Amino acid sequence: MSESLRPLRYEYEHHKLFPRSAERGVPHILREHQESGPALPRTPYVEHELCDYVATFLHRLSSQGKHTKALDQFFDNTIPMFKFWRRSEAGDNWIIWRQGTEVICGIYTLGEGDEVNWRLVSFSKLSKVARDCFWTCYQGHKSAKSNGLLHKVQRTDIKSSNPPTVVAAILRDAKEVATAFGTGLLQHKIWLEEGKDECFVTVQILCAN
Repeated sequence: MSESLRPLRYEYEHHKLFPRSAERGVPHILREHQESGPALPRTPYVEHELCDYVATFLHRLSSQGKHTKALDQFFDNTIPMFKFWRRSEAGDNWIIWRQGTEVICGIYTLGEGDEVNWRLVSFSKLSKVARDCFWTCYQGHKSAKSNGLLHKVQRTDIKSSNPPTVVAAILRDAKEVATAFGTGLLQHKIWLEEGKDECFVTVQILCAN
């Protein structure tokens, strides 16, 4: 794993809905004010999972006062679609998009026409939409492109220019991309709006019969 992708060592916060005793692969909340801590030494495993980073991010976003329901909505099985994105006029855009039990997390910029250039994009599957779900990152691209309206993009529309073909390499890239995206969420404090950068949350609500 490259130096830039090495994760930080974070401690779990004891959250009543996300207990720190939960199994690995189930979401945890990471304790605040650890982003400037020391990096892990070289190691063949990653300390935290993408589910920990995303749950922590949504917890902090919800605490800001503008998107107070974001954490609950992401893990609400009556909400079939949840989408967070941070739009930047000058830099990277960030997205966390759950469609059913499928999750896309990515960093992207808009190209010419309807082209989207992905710097990192991670694909995950949830065992169920719930706070105690198991989260599996099964694919990740360090560079990719897609065409078409972003809100209609599907996983199969996002193409890597150099995709791995060996299972071990696919799983390695999935882990490294998930770690880079997750640590970036916290280190760059993506829940904070600065300058002209804006955070948005949209959800799809099931209609009652």
